[in-house]
Amino acid sequence: MNSQERRNHVNKILQDKTNFRELSNTDFMKSTVENRNDFEAEDIYSSAGSKNILVVFTAGQSGTPLRQVFDFYLSKNIETGIYTISKESNDPLIEITYSEFDPTQPSAHNNYSYIAFKGILNLFVKTTTLKYDGSLEATFKDRNNNNLTSNGTFSFTL
Repeated sequence: MNSQERRNHVNKILQDKTNFRELSNTDFMKSTVENRNDFEAEDIYSSAGSKNILVVFTAGQSGTPLRQVFDFYLSKNIETGIYTISKESNDPLIEITYSEFDPTQPSAHNNYSYIAFKGILNLFVKTTTLKYDGSLEATFKDRNNNNLTSNGTFSFTL
């Protein structure tokens, strides 16, 4: 499943929150996004399967220019470490996606998702509590082929 298929799947699931567990208010994500509003997660959802972890951090009301979303796709077996994000990386599955809404575009084309093509994920995993803390430096290409740099910190529990 490619990133856009996952994003469409996640959007459908988020409409019916029964498949995702809303996380506690001690979990967070704060990030800057170049030429965008600063990001502070208002809702955080997680799901873990037999192979992968999906965490969705959302900010801003859906269907408005303030809507921003970060998706983290991680290997369920990921360990504490510093990981390079790149297309050539042989690290465990790490895919970070940034999505935004642009109401000036036709409704069929106003949600945009960008996959990080380079960056660093500094991750600390507490296996006894399934708590994940870390920082992210990532670069995305937006729909106009401009670089978007993001720097932030996060914490979530499965």
